[in-house]
Amino acid sequence: MDRFFLAVFAAGFLNQVGKGPHFSLRFGAISFAVVAGLHAIETLDYVYLGIAVMINLASRSADHFINGPLHFAGPWFGADSFDRWGWVRYSLAYALAATIGLWIGIESASIRAVWISAITLVLMVPDVRVTYSRVFGGMIGTVLAVGVVWLITSLGQSTVLFCAAIFLAAFLLPSQITRFWIFSGMIAVIVLLAWDLASADPALEPALLWERLADMLVGAMLVLVLTALVFPDVTKSLLVARLRKAE
Repeated sequence: MDRFFLAVFAAGFLNQVGKGPHFSLRFGAISFAVVAGLHAIETLDYVYLGIAVMINLASRSADHFINGPLHFAGPWFGADSFDRWGWVRYSLAYALAATIGLWIGIESASIRAVWISAITLVLMVPDVRVTYSRVFGGMIGTVLAVGVVWLITSLGQSTVLFCAAIFLAAFLLPSQITRFWIFSGMIAVIVLLAWDLASADPALEPALLWERLADMLVGAMLVLVLTALVFPDVTKSLLVARLRKAE
């Protein structure tokens, strides 16, 4: 757990350098949390990893060859918003939220123990206003995603239907990156349907949907509380501004 905390702290601190270093450590920390709970890593697991990497490289290369380079998506969150002490506070809150979330997942004996932790890593960014916006947008998106997945699975356990829905969500996902509630909802649809496919257990689906809702709620609360504790002045000013706007 301490190594996970340090990796996430470093990932949060590296936001000021750019999203490349940040994502490298962030996904590394999530991967560590996932494999840490495994009794052993089989050869087939490495094969799956290799296939996934090759598919990503092939699809991205084909897109680049056909459509050219991607357009600039704008600067990464909060590149210049914090001083050094601000970055330390943000990184500490980031690491605490993820580590507490992982601990809760493990202690609750969930086979998806990493979900709460991963949710906190997605919701919290080095911009307090955007963080709060993503928390509420993420909750809305998750509720809608659970409804969509429930509707799809109620039509039957069709592998073709599930794969088609995953493909459609993945295809539309990049176009919704600025609409976080839709973006997060599409990610949840992909994750939930992929879990359903991988488990091949129709009885798992109702529990899976409820667990996703619970994990999002816990992760959102961790982010809200720790952000407010670490940045009380900014939180207060945002709340006052919101109340004045509502009058």
